[in-house]
Amino acid sequence: GCASPKEAAVWFSFRGKGGQSMSTSLYGEVNADTGAFIAALPVGPVELSVDATRYGWEVLDVEVRPGGNEVIVPMTPLVEIQVTLVSAGRPVTVPESWAWEVELTALEGEELDMGCEISRDRPNWMNFLVPNVGTCRLVFPEVNGYERPATIEVRLDPVHPAELILNLRP
Repeated sequence: GCASPKEAAVWFSFRGKGGQSMSTSLYGEVNADTGAFIAALPVGPVELSVDATRYGWEVLDVEVRPGGNEVIVPMTPLVEIQVTLVSAGRPVTVPESWAWEVELTALEGEELDMGCEISRDRPNWMNFLVPNVGTCRLVFPEVNGYERPATIEVRLDPVHPAELILNLRP
C-alpha cells in the first residue's frame, strides 16, 4: 500500500478519548542510507512497539516533544532452532502447549526469551526463534506417553537454522 519504494507504513496504536485503544497505519519514509523510519507522531507519551521479521519484539516508552525527535530502537536478531518429533521413525504431533513449556537458557543459566512457530502442514515440527547467544540449552517437557527428552545444548548459527530431531521413546 505504499506510494513509492521509500515510503513505508507501520501499525500505530494509541489511546483515544475515553481511554479506548485505537490503531491506524502510520505512513512515513525509510532513509535508504541509515534505515531510519521517519514519520510524524502526536506530541505526548507514546508506547513504541517494534516487531520486525527475524528480530525480537521491542517496546519503548517515548515522550514525543515538539520539533524533531530521534528514537533509536536496538533490535536483537533472532536465529532458528527447528525441532521435529518422531518415535520409531513415525511423526509425533506436538501437543498444543508443549512448545511453550520448553525452557531455553544461555549456558550460564540465564533464561532467554523466545518465539515459536508451528505448522498445520507439519504437525510434528516447530521452529523456535531465539537470540544468538552462541550456544544455548533446551530443556524439553514430557510428551504424553513418551519419556522426557534429554536436555540438549545447541550451537547457534546466524545463517543456517539448527535442525533437531527428537526421537521419543515410549
